[in-house]
Amino acid sequence: METVGFVPEPNCGRGTIGILWSCFSTLFLVIWVVCHPSALQPDSKESWLFDKKIVNCLLFFVMPEVGAVSAIEDLLGAQKLRRDMRKIPGWEQFRLKQSFLVVTIEGLWEKRDSKSQISQGNLVSLATAGRLSFYDFPTDAEIDDRSKSSGLLKTISISQTIWFMVNVAYRLGSNLSVTLLEDLAVAHAFCGLVMFIGWFRCPQDIHAPFLISTTPSTPGGIDTRTDQKRYYMTQSSWLMITAVLFVIFAGIHVAAWNYPYATTAEAWIWRVGSILIFILGVAISFGLIKGPTRFSSDRSSLWITVVFYIVIRLAVIVVALMAFRRAPAGIYDKATWSAYWIHLG
Repeated sequence: METVGFVPEPNCGRGTIGILWSCFSTLFLVIWVVCHPSALQPDSKESWLFDKKIVNCLLFFVMPEVGAVSAIEDLLGAQKLRRDMRKIPGWEQFRLKQSFLVVTIEGLWEKRDSKSQISQGNLVSLATAGRLSFYDFPTDAEIDDRSKSSGLLKTISISQTIWFMVNVAYRLGSNLSVTLLEDLAVAHAFCGLVMFIGWFRCPQDIHAPFLISTTPSTPGGIDTRTDQKRYYMTQSSWLMITAVLFVIFAGIHVAAWNYPYATTAEAWIWRVGSILIFILGVAISFGLIKGPTRFSSDRSSLWITVVFYIVIRLAVIVVALMAFRRAPAGIYDKATWSAYWIHLG
């Protein structure tokens, strides 16, 4: 098989820089746009929100499958909270975006006591007891006014992500070679689409939380310890969704098993790493995701697993980048149809 190294951008076809740009622009859109950090606490510095988003983006870059599972869990939790709230008289118009404000963003606090956060369980209890009116709850318009992202930006990002995945699928169907970096990007793009779907109605980058007034049953503010119930998936549903997502994510890596690697060592780093990504990812998810099956009792073992997983992920990424020094010449053949779709790269 003919192999080549760095290839400059040609007039017709693909070059090394073009492939890198296409992959990394897709990764950036997937990671940055789907990241939904929780709102800041009252009186917190606005710069902290940016710091929180950077941390979340790094987590999604290293472990995108964890973000995908979290997005599905948040969506199901928000839908469950909406159903429960709509059963309460006067709250029949409670919407999904308002539910996400409590479930994912955690951006609701009591006005009298800025240290009292209104949790999911608090909200149901307060509304049921008549201590909080629907008309005192932030509307969709008010939430959108504080949100720094729009549905249009998410739609553009989804379009770019779908283009990238379809382009890779078309290349494979046309017997055109695909790079290891594109394989990695497709795995991230798949998780990104799941996160897009799960968090599409979720507000994003809310700097200032909402402070609302409640009618106390006793003097003082809300006792946030009274009802801290959160809406989780059932254990069976959580296990099934986690297993499916992790199998697909790792399977996309395993699909490059027979790629013509430059060296035998790189081949086995990728192959073993692909299998360990699944095994370690599932183990870490049981410890990190806020689900009913978390095993957070042994934190030292968890963090050792996390560090090992990060090392494996970085090793796989390095192999994908090093592959450009001696790659099949066919990776630079361009799929002609892709020129007619508006995209980045």
